[in-house]
Amino acid sequence: MRVTNQLFEAALGIKAPWYVQGVDFDTAKRQLTIAVDFVAGSRFAYPGVAGEHPVHDTQIKRLRHREHGSY
Repeated sequence: MRVTNQLFEAALGIKAPWYVQGVDFDTAKRQLTIAVDFVAGSRFAYPGVAGEHPVHDTQIKRLRHREHGSY
């Protein structure tokens, strides 16, 4: 499955410390789910604050793309 994850990382331009954790396609719902995560302990820049900072908490977000005509 890692090859599939790497394919989606390349297609979406995802770079370390981010990575595709998993991919699932539900044929009945015609729904593709791509789980993206980051390596634990990673540090990130924050706009307006110098340096890179640890993550204090995370939140799962779900983004939906709908095709034209399926509203």
